[in-house]
This record gives sequence, structure tokens and C-alpha cells, in this order.
Amino acid sequence: MFMSRIQIRNFRNFHDFDVELGATSVVVGENSIGKSNLVFALRLILDPRLSDASRILREEDFWAGLTDPINNKEFIEVIIEFQDFLNEPSVFAVLQSFCIPGPTADTARLTYRFRPKLSLSKDRELTIDDYEFVIFGGVDEKNRVTFDDRRWIPIEVLPALRDAESRLAAWRNSPLRPLVERLRLPDTTLRTVAEEIDNATSQLLSEPNVKQLTQDIQTRLSQMVGSVLRIEPSLGFASTVPERLTRDLRMYGDGPNKRPVGDLSLGINNILYLLLLAIELERKEAALERATTILAIEEPEAHLHPHLQRLVFRDFLRRESLVLLTTHSPHIASVAPLQSIVLLKDDTDGDGSKGKSTLQAGLQDLEVDDLERYMDATRAEILFARGVILVEGPSELFVVPAVAESMGNSLDEYGITVCSVHGTDFTPYAKLLGPKGLDIPFVILTDGDWYTRKGQKLSRGLSRVISIATAMGRPQSEDLHEMYELRQWGKLRDAGKKFGVFVGNHTLEVDLFDNSHGMELIDSLQELGLSVTRAQALEKLAERDTELSKGEADLLLRTIERFGKGRVAQRLANRVDFQKFPSYITDGIHRITEELSR
Repeated sequence: MFMSRIQIRNFRNFHDFDVELGATSVVVGENSIGKSNLVFALRLILDPRLSDASRILREEDFWAGLTDPINNKEFIEVIIEFQDFLNEPSVFAVLQSFCIPGPTADTARLTYRFRPKLSLSKDRELTIDDYEFVIFGGVDEKNRVTFDDRRWIPIEVLPALRDAESRLAAWRNSPLRPLVERLRLPDTTLRTVAEEIDNATSQLLSEPNVKQLTQDIQTRLSQMVGSVLRIEPSLGFASTVPERLTRDLRMYGDGPNKRPVGDLSLGINNILYLLLLAIELERKEAALERATTILAIEEPEAHLHPHLQRLVFRDFLRRESLVLLTTHSPHIASVAPLQSIVLLKDDTDGDGSKGKSTLQAGLQDLEVDDLERYMDATRAEILFARGVILVEGPSELFVVPAVAESMGNSLDEYGITVCSVHGTDFTPYAKLLGPKGLDIPFVILTDGDWYTRKGQKLSRGLSRVISIATAMGRPQSEDLHEMYELRQWGKLRDAGKKFGVFVGNHTLEVDLFDNSHGMELIDSLQELGLSVTRAQALEKLAERDTELSKGEADLLLRTIERFGKGRVAQRLANRVDFQKFPSYITDGIHRITEELSR
């Protein structure tokens, strides 16, 4: 069973929110975009621990874009749909009466609606006290969702862990408590242990110094409050009442040294807390106390080392039961199944927060596999970017930010990430970031890569314009094919710019050499150990006012590759002059920064 869809109307950040989900959901987005509000919206329907008083909302819970929502009789609505529960009898028993008409028989819908009471006269002025909530299944308000329904498929919310240590130490809130309370220890064992503790305590208390301390405490208390407070303080190891023994069990660390949780690191305490919670949920399901558990974890990365984030949540995100996780961590997102990513972002027209799911990007299985490997290697930073510049390799990774800086545009200030695809297969990334996917503004900077076939000069770079447009479902892709067949290279290059694909003439290094950056390239190579003879040969080429021939370009590239394109680009980044830089680079930077500025 999984949550396949969430719709939210008029609630806090959300005006008209609608997103499709996969078996697991990892929700990312900027601060104050609505991640916690999304989790609370789910609790309105599914949390058996949430009181009815908390389900009665306030006027400020309406989306801020509404004008006088109470007198206009606006309503707040949260809708959750579930699928794939036909083969789970215990879940099916709850959801079967909430199924909705559709192409498949296994879609159940649960709805929370906060609306004016039906018994009110139509022409009276309303206040928030005239509103009530209903929770129902299917399409009929009369088909109510009960407490028992929520208890059978509950949501367990783990808020952002800021103080796991105190939760572990305090018995009332400790996740160890329900596990211990499930223990069925023989009465004889409990009595034996209690007697041994009692004997050990008596032996300690018989020591003169301890007896004196106990007496001093009792005397000082009597002096302070007299007979007003009836209490007789005493010292001991633990309760010696057999029925209460297990309450004194505590979690320790560091093996036989038994270090208290207060002496452990914050990150270790967080891991222990999550571990105990997971065990308890699994045992409740195994004991048939509930059909399944929807686990919602908010920002779990606090105090965890990046490697531990990936290890711990690679395990959590592959639970059989449904998991919804909100995070700011690219390390957690990097180990999440790609189809689980949900991006919350502001609507550009001011229509509240919107949800974009990778499920809707139209990615093929092989493309998903490639992107997941890429995310794992790069720690998924592009999922958190406000804009992305896609480039071919390491040279652009170093040079493009330097060019942007020289143009007066700090990419970090715009929230722009430069992403190398380590090749020329931009199609999966364009689908992922495009309007049908996460809808993150992006541009592509790619080489011209001219070659000759049957006497004709052709460009692989301009051919990529067509494949990218086709993959993104651009309606003009057929016109682009015609431009290519007619060898209308200028028109094709300009058409690509309109949807964010900027094509160079050759490769970046050759284009730099041809755009008056020859001496800067040579200086960078000399810093890395270029021979005087080769430097002089390249200087003669740089002094000419003509483009490099194919043989000369090959010589330049072989020379650069001896030292590594990335290393040369690192040195060159300190010498860039955007006014002399290849225009496809500066045009691409200008396009993405201008779009984000709007």
C-alpha cells in the first residue's frame, strides 16, 4: 500500500496543491515553503493522537491569498489517495469502503474538510465558530472515517530531532518505554532481582557516611518545610517493587563501560532514537495491533555526519511500510529512490506552494538508473537549487562560476548550481528539471562538436538541440529537424537558445583560444609545466587573427589533456575576462540569472 496522491486546498502555504507520490516520498524545498504544513495536513486525517480540538482550524490557517474567507464561505480541504492495497487483507478491510470510481478498483480516498456548518441560515454573517470539520472516505461526506480507522492505519510523526538525549533519558517520552512494556518477564525472575537489589541497597545504606547523608537530607527538609510536606526522602539504586523494575531500564552506550546517553554524541542519540522507534513500529505491525504505519520524519539530518545520514536513511527509505520524509540534506536525497523526490516550490504567479514530483517527469528505467547513480555521486545538490547550469565536464565546472563572477553575478546568491553530466547525454537531466518534472529553471551549455561526413560539415552539438527539445515535448521539434536537414545552422542555434540550450562552435578550450583567451590558456599551461618549445608554438597560433584549423585544434587539446582539463581550467579560472569569453557561455549565464531575477 502506498499514498499515491495528496491534494490540499486553501490551507496555509497551499492554495491549490496536487502532487502524485510513489511508494516512498522524500520532500525537499526551501525554508518556509510548507514542508511541516504538509505533514500536519496529513495528520488532520490520519493521526489518531491528534485531538478533535486540534482539527478545528483557525482563520489564520486559511491560505493568505483569500479575501475574507469566512464570509465568502471558503473551505479548507485535504485529500489523500491510497493504492495497491488489494493484496493486504488488513489494510483492505479498512479502505475497501472508501474506494472511488476509476480505471482501477484499488484507489481509496480519504478527505478532511473544514467548512461552514450545514445547519446555518444562508444569509447570516459567519465567524470561525460557525465552521466544523468532517473526515470522510470515498466521495460522500456521510461515509465517515472513524477513530478506529485512523488507529488501524495511523501516521506516526517524528518531528525534527533537536533533543533526542532528553527523550531517551525520560521514561515517559522514551521510545524504549513501549518496547520494555511489551516484555513478559516471569514473576519469579522479577521477585528474585528485586530481592537482590534490595540487599545491595541495604548494604550500601548501612555504611556510616551514607546513613549520615540520608539523615542530613531528612533533617534539612524538616527544618525547611516542617510538617507541611509529608515526604521521607531516601537513597537507593532502583525501585525494589517487582512490577516497577523494568521502568528503571535505560539505554547506555560504549558496551561494558555503560556510558549514559548524556555522555554520547547528539548524532548517536538521534540514531538510537530512530532505531528504537523503527523496532517498535515493526513489532506493532507484527502483533497485528495495526495494519500498517505511515512514518513521517521531519528534517532528520540534525547532528548526523554525512556518511551516517546516507547509511541510516538508506535503511529507512527502504522499509516495506510507507515513509514520508522532509529534509534539507542533499546527502539524504542522494540515497533516496529518484522516483520518491517531491519538490515544494513557490508558484511563480503567487498561487501558493506547488508540488513537483519526479514521477511525472516521464523518465525511462535506464534514465532513472543513470540519474540515481549520478545523485549518489554528487550528493543531489541540483534538487535543492533554484536554478541549474548543465555542462559537459570539469572544465566548465571551474570556469563557468568564474565567468559569472566576472559578470557581476554570484551563482550562489542566485541559488544556481553548475552540474556536469560528464558527457553529452543531457536528455535525462532535461526531463528531470523540465516543466513535466521538477520544473527547476535550467540552461545547457554544450560544445559544437563539428565533424565531416560524406563531404558535409555537421554538428553533434546542434543535433543535441533537437534531441533535447523532443525529450522535453517541445512542439517545435519538427521544425528543428527541418532546420537541420536544410543546414540552417544559425536558425537552429537561435531556436535552441529560446528553450535554454546554448551551443558553442567547437569545444570550450578551442573556443577560448579562438576568442582571444589563447595567451591566458598558455599561461595556465606553463604554470603546470608546459615546455618552452610547445608554449612558443602555441603563442604563434594565438598571435594570429584566424581560427585554429582542425589539426591545430587537435594539437591544443592533446596538450591540455596531458595536464588534465580540470587542472587547466582551475588555473584559467583566475584569468577569465567575460568580455572576451565565448558568447554561448555568457548568454547562458545571462539567461538563467535573468529568469531567476524575474
